[in-house]
Amino acid sequence: MQGNMEQRYAIKFCVKLKKTKQEAYGLLKEAYGDERMSQASFYRWFNRFSEGNEQVEDEPRSGAPKSARKEENIEEVQRLVMQDRRISVRMISEAVGISTGTVETVLTEDLKLHKVCSKFVPKILSDDQKQFRGMLH
Repeated sequence: MQGNMEQRYAIKFCVKLKKTKQEAYGLLKEAYGDERMSQASFYRWFNRFSEGNEQVEDEPRSGAPKSARKEENIEEVQRLVMQDRRISVRMISEAVGISTGTVETVLTEDLKLHKVCSKFVPKILSDDQKQFRGMLH
């Protein structure tokens, strides 16, 4: 992401010129338009440079990225939902020890479930359900 690195240098330059956050973000918007980094990233880099950190590269990270979408977590989420179809995302999150966003991703992408009237149900209809639906039309 070369453009992102370029924007970090631009933010660093604005900090050295003693621009306010608002002034610097306005300049970044003007220069990069829709290609600019997110406002949250901008604030993180602006604060970092304001605190005297001169490094524009990301801090090195140790080890492999952590993923809560492990097979055992997916199986645990599925078990909880099958036990109680009305269980909340928050309750699943607390029981499994993963974020609510990860729970939602597991439910919708991994388990192919979606919410209907406060119950999680499969998106794909069974053959019986398809036949019954056909009788209604």
